[in-house]
Amino acid sequence: MVPGGSKRNLAYLEDKIEYHNIRDLDKLVLCDAQTSGGLLVAINKDHAKAYLEAINEVCYGYACIIGEVIERKKYGVEVY
Repeated sequence: MVPGGSKRNLAYLEDKIEYHNIRDLDKLVLCDAQTSGGLLVAINKDHAKAYLEAINEVCYGYACIIGEVIERKKYGVEVY
């Protein structure tokens, strides 16, 4: 079962994201309309280690680095 919102999210992002070796099902998961949101933090990489140490004391160790900001290419987002 895939919510209609997830399908609409995927369709909206089709020309905005470049996927590299990602299965269609995984693309739908990444566009899931049922996520709680507000879980992404952007921070200067020089401060990331200290932030992770501090935040993981209160979030049971679930915080982690999932990517980095790089110079924009053809697509605003690339998923590997």
